Amino acid sequence: MKLKQLLEGYAWERKADGSLPTLSDAIQSHQKSLSEVAAIKIGADTFTVSAANNGVNVAGAAINNNYNIKVDAFIDIPVDIKDVTMVGGNLKIKASAMGVEREGMLPMQQVSTIIQNIEDGKKEFRIAGDENTFIFTQV
Repeated sequence: MKLKQLLEGYAWERKADGSLPTLSDAIQSHQKSLSEVAAIKIGADTFTVSAANNGVNVAGAAINNNYNIKVDAFIDIPVDIKDVTMVGGNLKIKASAMGVEREGMLPMQQVSTIIQNIEDGKKEFRIAGDENTFIFTQV
């Protein structure tokens, strides 16, 4: 393989005009990947779950609600949601609380329970996770 071929096709992803991406382009691309939403199909409806205002936004059917989330412990600890994506059919949530950042997975059964609580008009509800119980409060 010639150096020219390596530089043109394999070393960097070039823009349509042949120029290399700038730092600004890379930052925009990274921000876009962080703000992706998780699309979830439940029955005939598709719902999206995304990070919004340090909480989550759940939208779909007749729903478009924002929720703050706390961890039920000795005291209720506010959780800042950083990112929400779908991974292997589960909802992957990246969050921080009290200076500690963690990732966790919610299986579709728990996601269905969250959406059912929202469709039932509940303004606050609890979801039991593997390690903690999460309190969702509509903003």
